[in-house]
Amino acid sequence: MRNDHGKSRPRDAGFTLIELLIGIVLTGLIMPVITSVFVVIVRNNPAVQTRADDSRSTRGLTTWLPQDVLSTPPKVVTDGSPGYNVQVSKASDCTGTSGSTNVLHMVWQENAGSGVVNYVANYRYVTNGGTTQLKRYTCSGTGVPPYSNTTIRNATTAIKGSSVSATPILDGSRLAFVDVTLQTVSGLDVLIRAASRNPAKVLG
Repeated sequence: MRNDHGKSRPRDAGFTLIELLIGIVLTGLIMPVITSVFVVIVRNNPAVQTRADDSRSTRGLTTWLPQDVLSTPPKVVTDGSPGYNVQVSKASDCTGTSGSTNVLHMVWQENAGSGVVNYVANYRYVTNGGTTQLKRYTCSGTGVPPYSNTTIRNATTAIKGSSVSATPILDGSRLAFVDVTLQTVSGLDVLIRAASRNPAKVLG
């Protein structure tokens, strides 16, 4: 007895010759595009890595410098005279800075409730074993410096030699900006500009 409900199932015949040829042609068109993208990625990867390293190398400086310049009253002194000032050439008011060279020296005062406290921030470069780093030396106290409670932080990772320098930019007799320039190990010139917005001698 024949089963009328049964239907013959088409057998799996695989790809036809036309389908196979179309697949080969499409693959031939797509592969050069994929290859060119891969080549671009491989070529650009060292440059991207270098830029990332350069960005990380100045992270501490870009974090602390604007805050220090903002805290410092806008008076520039370059002859070592006393005052609330930004100085580009001065011995540190903090102890423990031997072996380092001054780049930027800032002093400001804050009312701590029990009296006025002097705060000092020094940016100094240190060369050790052929590697140069910019370091931030900070201290505070009352009376005549130097103060002994020095805290040292790395403002940069390795930079090129003594390439770092600081330049106060004046607006008349007042400090407008402080420009710090340096060169990374990869040879990139970096300029970091911090603005002075503090109108007072003593921070509240």
